[in-house]
Amino acid sequence: MSEVDIVNQPPHYKKGIETIKVIRSKLTMEEYIGYLRGTIIKYITRLGYKGHDEDMINDVGKIIWYAKELEDYLKEKADE
Repeated sequence: MSEVDIVNQPPHYKKGIETIKVIRSKLTMEEYIGYLRGTIIKYITRLGYKGHDEDMINDVGKIIWYAKELEDYLKEKADE
């Protein structure tokens, strides 16, 4: 049985288009950057509040995922 990657490819995201792609397509560059920054802040500020080590590990993974998305987006825009 394969292990579920709850951070990078959660099963509930595999039903149609990913919401992050819709959000990106609807926002301006400044808005999308703000969305990513806000999401990173959200995960950082609630880190450890869910009560389980696995949740904290997953939240750190989400922080990294959104930070990488922000980095990739900024690089892409710099290359345009």
